[in-house]
Amino acid sequence: MIVIWLMLLVSVFVIWRSCKAFDDASNFIGRNMSGGVRGATLNAAGSSMPELITLLLGILVFGDKNGVAVGIGTIAGSAIYNIAVIPALSIIAALAFAKAMTVEVNQKVIQRDSIWLILIQAVFIFIVSISFLNVTGGVVLTLLYVTYVAMLFRKMKQEQSHPAPLPAAAPITSRFAAFRKLEMTELVLGHKHPHTSAMAWILLAASMVGIGLACWLLVEAVYKMGEAWAIQPYFVAVIIAAAATSIPDTLLSVKDAMRGDYDDAISNAVGSNIFNVSFGIGFPVLIVALFLGVDSNLTPSVLDSVVPLLLMLLPIYMMIGWMLAKWHLGYKTAGALLLTYIGYVVFIMLQAWDILQLPKLFS
Repeated sequence: MIVIWLMLLVSVFVIWRSCKAFDDASNFIGRNMSGGVRGATLNAAGSSMPELITLLLGILVFGDKNGVAVGIGTIAGSAIYNIAVIPALSIIAALAFAKAMTVEVNQKVIQRDSIWLILIQAVFIFIVSISFLNVTGGVVLTLLYVTYVAMLFRKMKQEQSHPAPLPAAAPITSRFAAFRKLEMTELVLGHKHPHTSAMAWILLAASMVGIGLACWLLVEAVYKMGEAWAIQPYFVAVIIAAAATSIPDTLLSVKDAMRGDYDDAISNAVGSNIFNVSFGIGFPVLIVALFLGVDSNLTPSVLDSVVPLLLMLLPIYMMIGWMLAKWHLGYKTAGALLLTYIGYVVFIMLQAWDILQLPKLFS
């Protein structure tokens, strides 16, 4: 277990540093985007890249149905973490550390993203339950995300801004020192930080390689932990892997909240879920089915674990979306969100240890 936890810690650290570099690059690429749109698109895509790669690895490398379930479990667990824990921590950070008097968000943005998330989640449940997690399902989910992004850009008012330099985490004396600290921005670009989109795209590609390697290690740890605890890897992924892959979302949203960018902080969390459930599942499934012919549909026994969890998430999304849009965002809201997540974790643990048995829908 010590080795397994070390694998988890290393993977989380590499994911965090790689996603920070991804954030540096995407902030430069998306410097002309309006508030809320960047958070729901580029930031959400960057911080959700670990979940997408985890599913892709589950299909290609761990090519059984459990591998697919681990990917879906990571995304499902990350979804509730994103929408409950991240807004809660963002609110606490803004009030306690940034000394903000109030935390106000654009209610239209929250309502818009919450409705889209519930719609996409409902479509995904339908696709999974009728065994259409193949080319057809991949096309439908990918098109839903494309439609969502097209809607955002159609409504976006272009803001005039000037390119800003790609930030460095700290002064680094050499690339070896940058490698030791895994300061990927400094490692890839050196000290000059050219203000060009080409260099930003190079940094983006390098960060994705780092995320991919870290996710491989993470999935290996999930399988080993499932064996050690004598439970399905799916349940480990829903809690452990989901939290691990959501670290970048958490840090990004907390940083936005402490800067006063509350719309980006919250829209990143909800937008990450929209990206995860639509593009994060649809695109890997589509690519693998089209070019490799790998079937990613789930067995009845796996469906009996996956579908009830997905169904449970729908009312939770509705409740949290209503809270974020209607409640005063203070400590009470943050506490309610954290209690919601704790209740969810307890529910999953009861399922994992066969203490709580749900009806079999597909077996």
